[in-house]
Amino acid sequence: MSFFRYLKNELFCILHNRRFLVILLILLLLSVFDGLDAYRTYSDTLAETLACYPKNEEGVFLEYPYLQIYTLYNSWLGGRPNKVIPLIYFYTMPAFVAIPYSWSHLQERKTGYIRNVVTKIGKRAYFLGKYISAFCSGFLTVVLPLLFSLGFISCLVPAYRPNVTTDLYYQVGQNNMYTDLYFSHPLLTAFLNIGIVGLFSGLWATVPYTVSFFTNNRFVAVFAPYLELLFLLASAERALVFRSPIETSIIEYIMVTASSMVHNIWVFVGEMLILLAVPFIVVLGQGRRSNVF
Repeated sequence: MSFFRYLKNELFCILHNRRFLVILLILLLLSVFDGLDAYRTYSDTLAETLACYPKNEEGVFLEYPYLQIYTLYNSWLGGRPNKVIPLIYFYTMPAFVAIPYSWSHLQERKTGYIRNVVTKIGKRAYFLGKYISAFCSGFLTVVLPLLFSLGFISCLVPAYRPNVTTDLYYQVGQNNMYTDLYFSHPLLTAFLNIGIVGLFSGLWATVPYTVSFFTNNRFVAVFAPYLELLFLLASAERALVFRSPIETSIIEYIMVTASSMVHNIWVFVGEMLILLAVPFIVVLGQGRRSNVF
């Protein structure tokens, strides 16, 4: 068996994995509910505008109606994370991306399947393949519902270009690293945000995978890193050493809307590089061990 054939089989298992499909279905349903809520808000505002703003005999508004305060770009799942469903989506993301496939190595170690694969492709290829599979699983689990949400909302809410004079309604202030691009190219910003969220989710899905090297408990492997992340985020906000205007929460960085802190692109890049480097180094080290069973 070659490495690429093994990787192809792994990706096939992800897409046909019951846990992956269940999590994906749940997230798609959340996207639908959130989209219907966003459309209700838009339609109510539109009805109020049509009823309250004066029009001439030809039906032209005599005053500028500011219809673009609700647009596609602040109505899709990634554009309004301060609402209930998006807030749940983003802050539980590190937990649900680990459920579909991040602990598959632990299961294969318990069943002895790892021995069959390692003897055919080698230890390093096995662990690297699992790393790539975990990344793809986390990436797809998050990106597919976000793409669905963007497409679903585009059928319900017009894609008015955001106006900087009404930035209060978009919650994208000067502190945000997306600000300039958001008001000049909002659709590109949406796709860029989906890519960044997917990158974070894929990298985070590799963390429980590496934790599974050191525990036989599935719950610990999947949820302990998430609980540790929440602890670190909460501690960073309250530690005296971080009493500065710079945002430290990586969750706040991956969302389009601005937080109360100032975004620093180098802080975000540094955190992402750490998330990339640490699990990858652990995986390479595991591939060199003489006994991995």
